[in-house]
Amino acid sequence: MKKRKWLGVCFFFLLLFSGAATANAYERATFKDFVAGADADNAQLGASVECATTGRSMDISFQTMELSEDTYSTVTAYRSESRSMDLEGSVMVGIANMQNQTARMNFSIIDQSGSAFQVKEGCYVALRDDQTTYVPVEKGCFEIPAGFSGELEIPFPVLSNDAAKEALSQKITGYGFVCVVAGQSRYHLKFYDMNFLDSSEAVNAHEAAILQINGDATVRKPETGFSEASFSASAYNMLGEEQKTDAEFSLSGKSDAGVTVTKDGLLKVLPEAGETVTLCAKDKKQDLWAEMPLTLERSWTTLVLTDNGYDASVAKPEDVAPVIDTDIWNLEEQGVWIIRGLLLLGTVIFFIYYVHARKKNRRNL
Repeated sequence: MKKRKWLGVCFFFLLLFSGAATANAYERATFKDFVAGADADNAQLGASVECATTGRSMDISFQTMELSEDTYSTVTAYRSESRSMDLEGSVMVGIANMQNQTARMNFSIIDQSGSAFQVKEGCYVALRDDQTTYVPVEKGCFEIPAGFSGELEIPFPVLSNDAAKEALSQKITGYGFVCVVAGQSRYHLKFYDMNFLDSSEAVNAHEAAILQINGDATVRKPETGFSEASFSASAYNMLGEEQKTDAEFSLSGKSDAGVTVTKDGLLKVLPEAGETVTLCAKDKKQDLWAEMPLTLERSWTTLVLTDNGYDASVAKPEDVAPVIDTDIWNLEEQGVWIIRGLLLLGTVIFFIYYVHARKKNRRNL
């Protein structure tokens, strides 16, 4: 009985401390005190930032129907709060794009001096629904696809220029979202269940996360023979830094008749190939996957390899433009003899001049 009792006590404390550790791995944030920024005061936008009384969700909506398409507007929603941050942690928030068009935005933190830091150009954020997609920051924003509903995770290292690291190492004074939209558009994003994760729960921004296939998306398809195209793969982490990868290539298996690819990415196309094929790359060790749709364009060329391996693909005679125009003097037999005569005459003149000069020199001696 005593042994069972002690086992029960130990099990109780194990559950207690493991629960405490889990609870400390993330901290729930509230939307209750979020307010709209000054940019929302533009009457043309009709901006609205509404937070649920429970603090669990927030809706940001506005429209730019009165503005031209080349005009961009922003609406900012932020919360003033003094808090410490884990430099390797992240913020995770549920997000739903309620419109049928792409939404553009960024996340911002504010340090004690009032300076704002956003996700850097070339870095990535993670979107998760039934799968994880890494979205790059381009022109100061990342995109939320039309109709998307899932999680957005932003690791703090993607904010970390030197100034942001200093701000994160101390207490920040606020954070929020910057929404960007072009003219003639409507914008409605719903945010919910925001949490700050520590480094034990956050995505590791330094590990390889994105696999990219490099090469031309259009490959020629010959009438005879075969054609070849080379592809390579690159891996990047969420900071946009290139990482080592041992990715191997394959085909999707969908309508890939007449097409083969080596593990190293050398694609071979035969005349019987279809119009499209999907090239795949996979890094098994890092669990990375990428696909690239290829368009196979018909070409009359055929691969002709010389002894030294040079690709001497030759055009059909009827498809080659004449090198010499018909208006230019034609090199027929008569023309060839004229050229030979002129060369001979030039040689004779030079010889006569040489003999005359030699005799003159002898007389002078």
